[in-house]
Amino acid sequence: SGSVSQYITRWERDLTKELSTITVERWEILGSGGELQIKLSSGHTVQVNPYANPSADVRNLKLLLQDTSIISGMTINLTVPRWAYVKAG
Repeated sequence: SGSVSQYITRWERDLTKELSTITVERWEILGSGGELQIKLSSGHTVQVNPYANPSADVRNLKLLLQDTSIISGMTINLTVPRWAYVKAG
């Protein structure tokens, strides 16, 4: 376990290693649940649980982005362990 700031630091470090062409444009807090929303330079939005494993989240994101049906502008929700929800806009 760790702090939200540690999660963000590790997530950005792992993103640089796994997907070096994509950068974080901004982080946002979603409501009172503490979940985070990340706007990426690729045009995707990613929702994450800051108490999850950031390395696993980035690995899962990398796998999902290999799917050509997941295009820029889509939202990828990784807040539920072992599941990903993808929706347009």
